[in-house]
Amino acid sequence: MFKRFLNTSSVVEYGPLLMGGLFAGVMALSFWAFAGSQTVHAQADSGSRKGSLENIVRADVYLEYDQLPAGRTCRFAVIFDVQEGWHVNANPPQPENLIPIKVTFKSKAGLRMLPIDYPEGEETRVDFSPEPAMCHSGRFAVRGVLEVPCDAGGEVDDLEIQIRYQTCNDKICIAPKTVKLKAAPKIALAGAAVRPVNPKLFTPREDEQVE
Repeated sequence: MFKRFLNTSSVVEYGPLLMGGLFAGVMALSFWAFAGSQTVHAQADSGSRKGSLENIVRADVYLEYDQLPAGRTCRFAVIFDVQEGWHVNANPPQPENLIPIKVTFKSKAGLRMLPIDYPEGEETRVDFSPEPAMCHSGRFAVRGVLEVPCDAGGEVDDLEIQIRYQTCNDKICIAPKTVKLKAAPKIALAGAAVRPVNPKLFTPREDEQVE
């Protein structure tokens, strides 16, 4: 079992809601604390045009360490699960008018996300386009790296993770959505050891300084 940092669930269809320190434009969000863990979970897509679609996309965000390492980098992985019969658009999208999946971070402590090399999508035939769409379905991962400032050691960050995506099936696409999650991860002092977590998601580093 992977170790989690934040966890959200409980989908609603309309209206902004503030709950548990997380903001979501169209969802109710709650999260559970897991000892020594760093992860974010989002469950999204609460309705189609008729309000009949639920839980189409689920996303879990995992960090490499139990604390963010000041003056170093920290890898993250967003693991998506898409309901059978649906897909999300790859980045870059094909056709170009589709909305690609996109992950961004905002950090009060000055963390910077390096450019993401998004995974290549799978070619999918759809009724609404003469050319095949590049998509992701089922379970897939988006991976990236966060740079942590050296002078941020000892702080607790105000971190916002945004996941933008559009869900489609072979006949229609739902309006794109952006899931916004807020977290408060601890930042270890510069040079301090941090503990790797989620080893099945992150291969060990040769220069790793651990507890």
